[in-house]
Amino acid sequence: SPCVYYGDEAGLEGFEDPFNRGGFPWGREDADLTDWYAKLGGLRRELAALQTGDIEYLAAKGPLLAFARVQDKERAVALTNAGPEPVPFETPWPGRRTVTDAMTGAVYPVKNGVLTVTVPGETGMLLTAVKKP
Repeated sequence: SPCVYYGDEAGLEGFEDPFNRGGFPWGREDADLTDWYAKLGGLRRELAALQTGDIEYLAAKGPLLAFARVQDKERAVALTNAGPEPVPFETPWPGRRTVTDAMTGAVYPVKNGVLTVTVPGETGMLLTAVKKP
């Protein structure tokens, strides 16, 4: 399961033992990363699918990891691209006309029950049917 390791939210890097993590950089945290992790935490509190939903792995090929969390009729799809190049992704999403990236507010069309997006390099998306700009 995806998780946050000590210091990820502040921008600490990990190296091999014995330099895996240094001390927490109090007062020198990466503000953009801290805000990003805070937003993820807020979305987890708001979306039932991210709390107790069933998990379904959709893709794990090359740099792309995609999985869905589903709770009743609520669905969230997490996409992570660890590579430098954009990666296309397609998944069924019946019953919707649009899906929103909860992290950026970007809206993507669902055509004939299929969502098609391109995941930029070295980033991710959290797609939901709930608009969270």
